[in-house]
Amino acid sequence: QAEYTVAAFRRARAEWPWLGVMNVWLFQDPAPAANDPTQFFGLVDPQLRPRPVYEAVRSLTVSEPGSLTVAAGDPAVDAVIESGNELFRRGPEMDPREMLLFFRSGVGSGHHTPDELKGDLLEGARLLMRERPPWELEPPLEQLTRAPFRKLVISGGHSEVFEAVCDRIAERMGGERAVIPGRGHSIPATGAPYNERLHAFLSECEEGTR
Repeated sequence: QAEYTVAAFRRARAEWPWLGVMNVWLFQDPAPAANDPTQFFGLVDPQLRPRPVYEAVRSLTVSEPGSLTVAAGDPAVDAVIESGNELFRRGPEMDPREMLLFFRSGVGSGHHTPDELKGDLLEGARLLMRERPPWELEPPLEQLTRAPFRKLVISGGHSEVFEAVCDRIAERMGGERAVIPGRGHSIPATGAPYNERLHAFLSECEEGTR
C-alpha cells in the first residue's frame, strides 16, 4: 500500500501536470463491517495505529478542522461551541435544510444552499442532524508533534474562531501556518491559491524524502 500510494502520486505529477490536487481520501479506517469496501484503504487503522503508508506519505495538511475544543478558553471559541451544542441538540427535530443552513452559517461556508435539497446534499444534511458535533473530536496532537513529517494548517481568514483553532493546532503539533482568504470555510474552493500552496508544500515534502 505504501509503495503503490507514493508511486501513484509521483506518476500523477509526471504524467498529469494539469491535475491540481490529488489526495488520499480516507485517513482512518472505519470500524470493521461486513461488505464495507473502504476497509484497509486508510492511513491508520480504526484504533489510530499508523500503517506503513502513513509514514510513507510523511506530510499532513488540515484546513480549518472542526476540533474547536483545542482552543477552549478563547471567548469566541467557547461561544461557538455553546451555540453549536444547542444546534446539535435540536438537530433531530429540525428540517434538513434548516439544519444545514444554520451549520453552514456557523462555520462560514462559501457554498450556496439551494431552496430544495436533493441527492447527496439531502442525505448529508440528514446525517448531520444525528451525528456528534465535530468539536468533540480530540485529535492526537501529541503523537503528531513527535511524528517526523511536516504539517501544514490552513485557515480562510474569515473567522476569529477558526484562526484561533488553527493557530493552536499548528503551535501544538509544530506545524506551518497559511491563510488563504476568499471563500470562507470552503478553502479548497478558492481554486488556484489553494492548489498552488498545497502543491508547493507537497513538493517540498517530497524533496525532503529523496
